[in-house]
Amino acid sequence: LAQAVRPRMRTVFQLAPLLRLGLRRRAMCAVSSLNSSESDASVPLTAIQGADVKAFRDSLRLYRRCRAMPPGEFSTKLQRSLDVLVDAYRLYGPRGVTSSFNGGKDAVACLHLQRAALAGYCTDFRPEKSPVQVWRVEAIFFIIDDEFPEVRDFVETVADAHDLALDRLQCGWIEGLRSRIPETNPESGLVASRAFVLGTRAGDPNAAGQQHFGPSSSWMPPFMRVNPIIDWSYAEVWEFLRGFDLPYCSLYDKGYTSLGKRADTMPNPALRRDDGTYAPAYMLDCSELERAGRHNAAVHAPNKAKDGKAMNNGVRAEDPKILKVRKNAVKQQCQDTQLLGTFTNGQG
Repeated sequence: LAQAVRPRMRTVFQLAPLLRLGLRRRAMCAVSSLNSSESDASVPLTAIQGADVKAFRDSLRLYRRCRAMPPGEFSTKLQRSLDVLVDAYRLYGPRGVTSSFNGGKDAVACLHLQRAALAGYCTDFRPEKSPVQVWRVEAIFFIIDDEFPEVRDFVETVADAHDLALDRLQCGWIEGLRSRIPETNPESGLVASRAFVLGTRAGDPNAAGQQHFGPSSSWMPPFMRVNPIIDWSYAEVWEFLRGFDLPYCSLYDKGYTSLGKRADTMPNPALRRDDGTYAPAYMLDCSELERAGRHNAAVHAPNKAKDGKAMNNGVRAEDPKILKVRKNAVKQQCQDTQLLGTFTNGQG
């Protein structure tokens, strides 16, 4: 028995320094975050163009909390996302970086990261012995027809809570971008450009070949795409939002996992419970089905029954038979992707 126990005891003693090192690193992160918070509170602030100092301090606290997150796979991605955004501010300045904010979960994660990064940049990259300049986060919101009212209300709530310099645009995307990019003076030898923060992730339909930074296409206005969460999974978006207790649109708690127009968006059938209610979006256990609630508006254009309830191709949207068939179909799709080896994330 002694001979059997002795090797195990040696292993424990060998691991002890590593365990102590891990605990020491966590403690150092906590102390560093505390000291930074204490020093942050004593630094003089200068509000630029009426920026809200209280909102800025809240963003700075979020930045310090993110930076103090214990080491791990997601923490590594989180730090890289903040680094990307801080670099964007170093290159383009506080007014040269704009969030494309549509109220969706990915855009919400990017916005919170951006406001945290802006506060960190203004504080940690200022000239020595200079007051911290408090800038507002620049953001644009494209007003679309058939928008969910919950989305629009949420966007306005976030803009007010975090003091966004939000520009509400009712035009095409390219036209909106042009309105935010100054005209280039050919005689200056310099090209006027801006950086736009997008909530693109690697699994998105339009994400092929994109990285953290990428110039716009030649037919577009000159700007830099900034994709801070390009390497995040569906589950990690929710880990960030819920782990840091950050608000998101209420529709996600009603079973919606991907938001578009009302005409082509419904709660995700994979989240439908037996009693007819829907589990929240973060409970989705197959990220391949993130867009299972989105359908082609041309094929499934909703119309109204006599009682005023929404219908799709003459069938009530909440028809239990239709929903059961759809739910079984998306479950089979998830099983197929697992068998084919394309299933990338098993947590929702």
